[in-house]
Amino acid sequence: MRTPGEVLIDLFYEQGGVIASYTIAMLLTFAILRWLPCARARADQKIWTNDMKIDLVFSIILVPMIFVGLDLIEEHWIAPSTEASLPVAMQILLAILLKEFLGYWRHRAMHWGPLWKFHAIHHAPEEMDFATASRFHPVELVGTWSVAIFASLILNLGGVAKGVLFSMIGVQQLLLHANLRWTYGPLGRIINSPAAHRWHHHPETGKAHNFGVGMLTLFDVLFGTFHLPPGECPTVAGTDAPMPKSIWGLLRYPFERESNVDRQCDAERRANAF
Repeated sequence: MRTPGEVLIDLFYEQGGVIASYTIAMLLTFAILRWLPCARARADQKIWTNDMKIDLVFSIILVPMIFVGLDLIEEHWIAPSTEASLPVAMQILLAILLKEFLGYWRHRAMHWGPLWKFHAIHHAPEEMDFATASRFHPVELVGTWSVAIFASLILNLGGVAKGVLFSMIGVQQLLLHANLRWTYGPLGRIINSPAAHRWHHHPETGKAHNFGVGMLTLFDVLFGTFHLPPGECPTVAGTDAPMPKSIWGLLRYPFERESNVDRQCDAERRANAF
């Protein structure tokens, strides 16, 4: 078993890969906006938005800090002592199916009752782009991580399979939240697409549709929540209630009374007016 210091060193290098991925994603987004205007979901959206500034703080600072602690917990108390005997490709396929099934219901539950206030942080951006993929409240991050660990424990995944799986999910999350209208044609009923996920971020339609959280729309199709009208892609995103525009305000939001949130939103609007 690795020491905490060795785990932290590995995480440092992994985070360097995350930053590199976001840099590449930003350059690709710029290239798409510049050279493939027909691929844009919102033709008028700037590359560098106010929402993205907040999202990058979540991406580069908050999310890594949470996952450092969670990875240390996994390494020392949760990780299985043996690895699966199945071929790596089979491990990855089974892990995708199980994680997507569990993730679908976890995500759907986040739209119910008091859990919504935590998940609303992710839906707050009105200008969705790849960096939105990392805007999650720490409480929800723990829930997402728990589902992933539960899936890996059930299948007893090996280190290679977990690494490949989480890399695939990371790239897919960036694509799903990018300013793209891609549907993947007939494959869009199986493979999750940016257009399908933009419908989920629609303030009204998203409440009951497209809960697939990663690679697949399969379970949305099976459970009747799939929504992808041919030739249509929403240009609006966000929630149907006022949301704070500051990082601290977003972190406090699930614990605040609605009257306090309204006052805070009003104060932020007045401050931005000058």
